[in-house]
Amino acid sequence: MSDRNTADIIIIGAGAAGLMAAYGAGKSAAGKVVVLEKMPRPGRKIMITGKGRCNFTNVKSWNEFSSHIHPKPNFLKPAFYNLTSDKMIEFLADHGMESVVERGDRAFPASHLASDVVDTLIKAAEDAGAEILCSKEVSKVTNLCQSDESASRFVIQCSDGSEYRSRALIVCTGGLSYPKTGSTGDGYEWAKGMGHSIKTLFPSLTAMVPKGYKIHGETD
Repeated sequence: MSDRNTADIIIIGAGAAGLMAAYGAGKSAAGKVVVLEKMPRPGRKIMITGKGRCNFTNVKSWNEFSSHIHPKPNFLKPAFYNLTSDKMIEFLADHGMESVVERGDRAFPASHLASDVVDTLIKAAEDAGAEILCSKEVSKVTNLCQSDESASRFVIQCSDGSEYRSRALIVCTGGLSYPKTGSTGDGYEWAKGMGHSIKTLFPSLTAMVPKGYKIHGETD
C-alpha cells in the first residue's frame, strides 16, 4: 500500500461535522489527515439547508435555545459552550465568509448562498492540512485492535477497490435523515461492528399529517 493511502487520522464523511473535524485534526498537528466522502462534492446536506441559504447557527442564549431540545438538552450543553454561536460566526469570518443575523436570531451567510458555507468549511479544512477525497464510498471498516499506537489500527475499504489505513478513525456519516445527500446510516453498522451499542432510531423533524389528510395531487 502506498504512503498516500496511509494516514494518521481518517475521517469518513465530509459534511459539516466531518469538515470541522478535519480542521480540528489538522490544526492539532496530529499528522496526516484524510477525509473520505462518498458524494462527488462535500457538504451536500449543507447545500439544501435553510432553503439553499443555510442558517448555520442561531445566536440565542443557552437558556432560550435549550428549551427547543428534547428530551435531554443538557447532553448538548458542553458542545454549545465549547463552540458558541459567536465563535462559529467568528470562525467563518476568519476564513473569509461574512454573516448576517435575521428573524428568529438565525445566522446566514451574507451572500445568502449555502455554497459559501460549504466552500468556507472546505477551505478551512484544507488550509489546516487535511486532504479531502470525494467519490470514495466506504464499504467496510475493520479494527485491527493494534496495541501499538504508532501502527495502523483501522483498515477502510472503498467500493472502488481502494483501501486506506490509519491510526485513528472519526466517523462523521450522519444519520438516516436524507439518503439522497449521502446520509444512509452506514456509520451505525460500523460502530456496532466495533462493539458500540446502538439505540433504536426514530424519525425527527418530520411532518405530522392528520388521518385522512389529502396530499396535494391525490384523487379519491
